Amino acid sequence: MAVQQTNRVLEQVSEYRVAVFGAGGVGKSSIIMRFIKGTFSESYVPTVEDTYRQVCTQLISLSSVTKN
Repeated sequence: MAVQQTNRVLEQVSEYRVAVFGAGGVGKSSIIMRFIKGTFSESYVPTVEDTYRQVCTQLISLSSVTKN
């Protein structure tokens, strides 16, 4: 039997918690703010601990991630 594929996108809501680690001044907060708000700040403001939360409504395709 052949399996028929449809062109509909299945809506699946998943919650992920992401932790970002790295040395000071490498851009951890900048990359998070770029993803969440779509902005980038050129100025450096040291952060001790920040928590950002956003419900991500954009489609992220895992098929576009490649392994080297």
